[in-house]
Amino acid sequence: MLPRAEMFKPDVVSATPHLGRAFTDAQEMRQVAGGTDFIRKTLAAFTPTTVRTTALVDLHCYDCFPALASLEECSEGRRVLCGSIVLDKPPEALSQRVANKVYEDARSGQLKINGFPNYAPVFGALQSTQPEEAGQKYQVTIKKHDRLVVLESLASKWLETEFKDETVALIDFHNKKFNPDGEYWQEAEERLGPTDEDDGDRPHKRIKLESAEISTEADVVNLQKPFRFQINNTAELVCGQDGAPLYLASRSKNQFLMHRELFSFGSGDWRTGNDASEVMEDSCGRWFSFCASAKTVILLEKKTLPNHLSSLPCVDAPTYLSTILRELEDAGEVKLAVTHHTVASIDKIEPEKPLTFLLDPPKPQDGEGEPKKKKLKKGETAGTMTAKNFGAILDISKFKKANRLVLGWRARLDSNNSSGTRTIVPIRPIACAAGVLDLGETVVKLY
Repeated sequence: MLPRAEMFKPDVVSATPHLGRAFTDAQEMRQVAGGTDFIRKTLAAFTPTTVRTTALVDLHCYDCFPALASLEECSEGRRVLCGSIVLDKPPEALSQRVANKVYEDARSGQLKINGFPNYAPVFGALQSTQPEEAGQKYQVTIKKHDRLVVLESLASKWLETEFKDETVALIDFHNKKFNPDGEYWQEAEERLGPTDEDDGDRPHKRIKLESAEISTEADVVNLQKPFRFQINNTAELVCGQDGAPLYLASRSKNQFLMHRELFSFGSGDWRTGNDASEVMEDSCGRWFSFCASAKTVILLEKKTLPNHLSSLPCVDAPTYLSTILRELEDAGEVKLAVTHHTVASIDKIEPEKPLTFLLDPPKPQDGEGEPKKKKLKKGETAGTMTAKNFGAILDISKFKKANRLVLGWRARLDSNNSSGTRTIVPIRPIACAAGVLDLGETVVKLY
């Protein structure tokens, strides 16, 4: 008879009225004859008591019950052999079911197998082990993929003492073997708002503002028909028309982390081959070339990733391309590629064919920098832009020369089912902070 968990449940809706039951004849037969109990009782009824070994042949292996029944017979001291023939389904699932049964019976001691380990002493020792008392934690390094990076906070304390020379020698000795780049780990700074994105595990490069970059609120007010993009409640980007400067206005304490995505450049289309080369001949044109290297900033979008990659630290966070490739490799992805590039190694990525993103021409403007025939939404003012289209009104040639901004790319991970290769493909360019910006109540000229 089938185990209770596998029994058929009556279907009252589809019950046959004149039979007064909800089972077909085949279902009712299997309800009684299924499982190992029927097979074992049949063996007991037809096998003479003088027989030492019984051979059971399963000519149409459907659910492994004959094989499982022979295992139960063996666990009780009888010698029953079973051969099963699989005709109409993959044998792996059936063989795995038998293997699981062998392992369970051997582990519980019901089935004796020569050489099978005895787990009872191990489990007993684990249950009797008392957990160690948690001591004071003292961390010197942090694992960053295949490297051990020294904490900057710890190193700075020792470098300011009389043991500076010994500290430098010790850190150099460590870096030669475990951290060839020699970089320090800088702890993540406190986030100041929910819109600040996590920048992964890269050390933060702080931006020291020069006096020429500090402006006043009057510079922003004097802009003619300015465009505005509100980053958060107390900070906004402001830019005038016709190549006017770009300002970051902060009205209270703000911090922008290194490589945080600030805005995109609106719509456009991709050009490849000769078309891309023709576009790039205009040095002042509205285009960005996807010419990637190990230090190219990539924001890998989560929405197209498989489940086993969606929780990686590099997902939905601007990250160096080399770091993304390393994390994908650590997650088991062996065949990786970057579109229009050759990847000799994680740190050696070179362009193979030109690929250029050409921005659409700026839309005609009216009034305070607002596109014509566009109705303002509630809470918006004239000239208000969004994160996706603010870059469309900028002077691209000046943006490319800006020291406080860095070009990045939103990208997706495409899969080739035939070859198993996963390819990083850019979607659109984005503007990111070149380093950590700590601002008070001030106005910064970005270009």
